Formats: sequence, structure tokens, C-alpha cells
Amino acid sequence: MSLPTLLALAAGLLWGLNMVASRWALDATKVSSDIGAFVSIAVATLVAATTALIAGVDTAGLDAGSIGRYALIGAIAPGASQGIFLAAINSIGPARTGLFVGAAPMFSVILAIAFINEPWRAAVIVGTLLTVAGGVIVSLEGGPVNLRGFLRGGSVLALTTALAFGIRDVAARQFTVDVDIEVWWASTIVLGSGALFIALIALIRGEQLIQSSKRAFPHLAVSGALVGFALPVLIWALSEGDVGIVSPLANAAQIVSVVVVSTWVYGARERSPRLIVALSLVLAGGTLISITG
Repeated sequence: MSLPTLLALAAGLLWGLNMVASRWALDATKVSSDIGAFVSIAVATLVAATTALIAGVDTAGLDAGSIGRYALIGAIAPGASQGIFLAAINSIGPARTGLFVGAAPMFSVILAIAFINEPWRAAVIVGTLLTVAGGVIVSLEGGPVNLRGFLRGGSVLALTTALAFGIRDVAARQFTVDVDIEVWWASTIVLGSGALFIALIALIRGEQLIQSSKRAFPHLAVSGALVGFALPVLIWALSEGDVGIVSPLANAAQIVSVVVVSTWVYGARERSPRLIVALSLVLAGGTLISITG
């Protein structure tokens, strides 16, 4: 198994665990999604920066141009996307959010082919469609989709997050090729920019940022620590392999982990026959892509 494949699977596992940890923290604290996102990403920034300092990671390549590029990624995801992401988890649960966010590889593959000239691979396209099909199946749970109910629910929030993640993956892949900067510092910049963006949005909305963050911190620290490792591992994977391989595999690992752990933690609330079928499709798609990678 290749290094990009292993890194993508590890990143997906960490993202899946983060989704379950975020749901638990939001249930426990009752803070807004903006506050939850800020605390989680702020902790993640500290984790990534501390790891870089302790490991003595080289600071070569840290200039205004590279910082600006990665700060832009951070403003998109996790910045603009993280509050939407947590709102989706709070609305429809981590397992269903994970399956809707499963559309991210589809966006990633299309954007990578269109903008950074990655090649078409039949196996990757089919595998990606299989993983995305899992989210479609869940969207049909309970009968035909009511468009008005769909637009009001957390599904659109999760799909918006998926698009932001797709943009993040393609931009990160391109920047790691163009800019010589270590993964841990790149991740610190992305996360720090995202935390600042989220804080600004929270303040504009009238949130009591400091007070609410202090109350939420003990519960969201685990989520932040998971993100603090998940993003560097994902960027490392993207620096080693094509978006068309890394993004679908990370997504597959995320879905498997979040469904398995959510079923264990939340029981029947996160378990249904459709969810099992969706999981089977994801596993099939991930296997096909991993063989290609």
C-alpha cells in the first residue's frame, strides 16, 4: 500500500473521530456552532504549531507569499466551512453529516481534473461515485425527498461543507507542489487563518466569544486535538499523491469510522438498514480507489 493511501486513510479516520467528538461536545455544552468551531480550530492551531516547534520543523519557505496562500485556504476551510459543518452535525447527526460530506471527493475530483490537470482514471471515477452514492441513499431515508424539507434541513449545510472541502483539497495539492513549505507549518497557517475567520463571524453575530469559549473548551479540546493532527496528515497525503486518490480514500475512511463509532455511541439513533447499505458502497468505492493508488 502506497504512502499517500496510508496517509489518506489515517486522515479520514481522524476526521471521522472528530465528527463524533464534536457532536458529543455540542450536545454537552449547548454552545452555538460558531463557538464550537472557533474553540475546536483554535485548539487545533495550537496542537499543530506545538508539534512543529517540538519536532524542530524547518521554517524554510515561510514568507508572505506562502503564508498568504495557505491563509486563503484556511479562510475557506475550516474558516467559512467549519461553523456550517458543526451546524449540520447538530442538525442531522454525525453519521448523516459524514455521508453528505461524502460528496466532497466528487467535487475534489472534478475540480482537480478541471483546474490542475489531473488525469481521468476510470477506477477512481467509479470508486468516487460509489462513495458519493452512500450519501444519496441516506437522503432518501424515510421515503421520497421533500425538496422544501431538504432545503430546510442540515443536508444543504453538509453539502456546502463538502464543496468547501473539495476546494480546500485542490488548492492544498496545488500549493504543496508550488510552494516549498513544511506540512506542519502549512497546517498551522491554515488552521490559524480559519480560527480568526470564525472568530470574526462569531463577533459579528454578537456572540460572547471569550466567555462562551471558556465554557466550551473542556468539551471541545478533544475535537481540536483530532483536527490538529487530521489536517497535517491530509495535507501530507495531498503533497504525496493526486487529489483523485487521496480525497476519495480519506472520505471513505471518514465515513466508515464515523458510522461505526456513532453506532457504538448513539446506538439506534445512528443505525438503519439504509446506513448499512451506504457503508457497503463506501467500502467498495474505497477498495477500488486504493487498488488504483
